[in-house]
Order: sequence, then C-alpha cells, then structure tokens
Amino acid sequence: MKDLFKTAGILTLIAAIAAAILGLTDKYTREPIRKVNIEKRRLARSSVLPAASYVFSREAAVFKALAAGPGKNEKWAATKTVLSNGFYKALDKKGNMLGYVFEGYSTEGYAGNIDLVIGVRILTNSKMGNPVISSYSIIKSSETPGLGKAAEVKLLQFFKEKKKSLKHILLNSKVDNNNRPDTVSGATVTSLALKDALYTSLKAATMIMRKYFVNLDVPKREMVLVPFTQKFQKISIKDSSILSKNQMVREIYEVKWGRLTTGFVAKLFFRNAGKKYLVLAGIRTGNAQLYNSKLFEITGDEKKPFKSLARNRKYFFFSSEKEIKKADGLKGADKEMGKAILQAYAVLRKMGKIR
Repeated sequence: MKDLFKTAGILTLIAAIAAAILGLTDKYTREPIRKVNIEKRRLARSSVLPAASYVFSREAAVFKALAAGPGKNEKWAATKTVLSNGFYKALDKKGNMLGYVFEGYSTEGYAGNIDLVIGVRILTNSKMGNPVISSYSIIKSSETPGLGKAAEVKLLQFFKEKKKSLKHILLNSKVDNNNRPDTVSGATVTSLALKDALYTSLKAATMIMRKYFVNLDVPKREMVLVPFTQKFQKISIKDSSILSKNQMVREIYEVKWGRLTTGFVAKLFFRNAGKKYLVLAGIRTGNAQLYNSKLFEITGDEKKPFKSLARNRKYFFFSSEKEIKKADGLKGADKEMGKAILQAYAVLRKMGKIR
C-alpha cells in the first residue's frame, strides 16, 4: 500500500510538472502564434487582391442574410461556407474601389474545414459593376495530399486566370470529371467545397454592392463650392481607419487655383427614410469655413440621376464646424446632412488638412 501511494504521488508530481510546462508553453507561444496568423492573413489579402490600402468594414445584415439562406424570390443556390462578419474594401492609390476581400471557411471539405481568404474584384464594365473572383489563398486545410491539395492548386489557377463570376460557378450542376476543368478527378468533394466558398463570396459582394452602390458622378460644375476654383485633385486617404470611422465620407477633393489650395470639396453619402442622398460640402482653407453645400436625392433614373433639394441654409451656408455641431431643430435629411458634413471635417482634420 505504501508503494502504491508513493507511485501515485510520483505520477501526480509528474503530471503537475507537465501541466505547468504546457501552461507556460501556451502562455509564451500564444501571442507569437496570433501575430503569425495575423501576418499570414495580411499577406493573403495582398496576394488575392493587390491594393494600395484595405479598409475594414462590417455588414451584419448582409452576413445574417447569407447565413439564413436564399429568400423566396432569390435564384441563388444555398451554400454552407461561413464568412467572417467583417470584410475588407480594397482601394487603389486614389481611393477608388477595386473590390472586396473576404475571410471564412468551407465546412464541406473532405477532411474538415478549409480556411481561406478570397478576393473579389469589381469590374466596371456595367452600371453597377460585375463581381468576379480574382484569386484565393488557403490558410489552413487538412485535405488529402496528392488529391485534395491538388484540387486546391488546380482550382486556384483556373479561377485566377478566368476571373469567374456568379453565373459561371454552378454548385449544383452535374459533375463530369473528364470535361469540367473546375473539378479535379478523385477530389470532387474538395473541389465542390472550394466552389461553395467562392460562390458564397460572390453572393456577399453582390449583396453589399446592391446595398451601397451609388452613382456619385455629379457634373463638375456642381462641385464649384469654394472661391477661386480652377481644378480638382482627388485626395488619397491611405489610413483605412479614418474611413472606417467616417463611412458617410466617400471622396474628398483638393481645390486648386494654380498651385494654391483654396479649399476642399467632399462627396458624402447617406440614407434617410428609404432614400439615398448625396451631399457636396465646400470647405475653405484658412478658417475652415463651410463656404457652401448642396444636397441631392439620388433618383436611380439614368436620365436624371440627381434631384437637387433645398436644405437648411442657416447651418449649411457660410457656417463653421462649431455652428453645425450646435444646430438645433434639424430633422430628417437635414440632420443626416449635418452629420455627414461633420464627418468630412473629422477626416480633413485627421489628415492634417485643416486645424
């Protein structure tokens, strides 16, 4: 009995030491592993859709709708891929939209989940743009070497070269391994799992575009809102966190008279009572006065896409930022317009353009 307690004590001590070592190992490796994973995803974003900057955004309603499956009047196929609630907007050096980067995992892999990052490029050969797969990167997978792994590589090459759109990714079509270049023989499950993830990403991109796509290309004459306007130069906003906190701000232009900067014109967008609105705000340099502003309802009519509206001139004509903040009695579109203009001030201040 004495030997039994002695053996039990030794085993307990060994177990305690092993647990302590494992705990310490986890403590000191957890953060480095987290940083490695963050860097791996950052590199994946830049590889699937190269861009000058990436703006993180959340669209809870879009991803909730994706999880709920297709509605009664939707022709989309049901999918099982799970996308993260957040995604990245890919922007070029001038701040123009290139597309979206999604992160998520397909639950339909042969050996478990396939964790991946997917790039969706927005082609501008149509009125609303056409989302296509630009590329994707596998972050983690346990697919069978030689089969599942081969499918990952072959499909990547196929979709990257062809830039496939929603109508080309047929999840429920009959699989013919001899004739279909987007399905690898012997790895049908892996192939369909990857296609499910790509299809889901294209659905998400389409839903986001339907919600937010607006034509902001007003005639240049409408943008003459500060004195001594000669030309406009679009400002590139490189810090993605600035736009993510001020999402009403879509574009900002520096107004030039020769080489002299005379002010800034911001294009701002908001929704109110089911309608879409565009605000143009002209802010002077020096005293940072809101010299003039314009409010348009975005009609969706190709011939007359913008309808000019009256606004509360007391606050939006020759006003200061302080006066707009203190404005009382603003309701509806006027109230949202004030919020949008204040966001323009916040962005310009963050960029060091005004004091």
